[in-house]
Amino acid sequence: MALLSLLFLLLAIFLGFVRKMNTGLLCIAFALVLGRMSGFSDAVIMKGFNSSLFIMLLGVTYLFSMAQINGSLDLLAQKVIALAGRRVYLIPIIIYVFSIVLAALGPGSVPTMAIMMVFSMSLAAEMKISPVLLSTLTVLGSCAGGLSPLAATGIIGANLCAEFGLTGIENDFLLNGVFSFTVYAVIVYVWLGGYKLRAAEDVGEKVIPSFNRKQLLTIAGIVAMVFMVMLLHINVGLVSFAVAAVLSFLRVSEEAKAIIIKANGTYQNKRIHTAPKRPRQTRQTSS
Repeated sequence: MALLSLLFLLLAIFLGFVRKMNTGLLCIAFALVLGRMSGFSDAVIMKGFNSSLFIMLLGVTYLFSMAQINGSLDLLAQKVIALAGRRVYLIPIIIYVFSIVLAALGPGSVPTMAIMMVFSMSLAAEMKISPVLLSTLTVLGSCAGGLSPLAATGIIGANLCAEFGLTGIENDFLLNGVFSFTVYAVIVYVWLGGYKLRAAEDVGEKVIPSFNRKQLLTIAGIVAMVFMVMLLHINVGLVSFAVAAVLSFLRVSEEAKAIIIKANGTYQNKRIHTAPKRPRQTRQTSS
């Protein structure tokens, strides 16, 4: 039966990729089939469904779906990258650090990769930076930040550890993970010549729009969520739903689209239109 369970899990993942089906819903259906085949009652099967974990994951991803739809996260990423200016060698570092911070605040590893990857790749093409360098640092940063006790992936990891009696390790879990991924990131940065990146003399200035009212309210809501979780120790899922409800009342984002994105389990990146700009180029100095 253990082998059959593994096969059902692989089948759910396969169908999720090939048929674009929701893997979670498939697994619930397969749980019913496997449970009945094993002679379990419906009550026993339902006990295996962690409702607390579900609320935490749903609340966090729903809140960040709203932030993604109104362009708050994409614009924030652009403004953070713009801090590098002509110091192009800092861009890979900024992408790595920002991926950690963004993933740690709530979205988790996979959504942060989806949010940052398209932006990183367009930036790599625009500035002639190695896409391998930026994509690798995006993935490493997203994985590191995803171990946060606020993030969906970190919540899953903490719950799994708790089942084995390992509790109160959330901060150590995050710090050790960030340290490990940072070691890999430094190796990648040096190996792929990130420190050699220099801006050309005719670097054009990219015009980045200001945050609008809806985006400012959204970011303020996310910050409030983080403070309430860290200082008041409120359940991250419940407070995420509360903040999302307030943002929905203020009409800062399209609630229906946020629900659809969460249901599909995908994050769709929206490109922010900026003023025309001259091409940007970089070159690598010889070591």
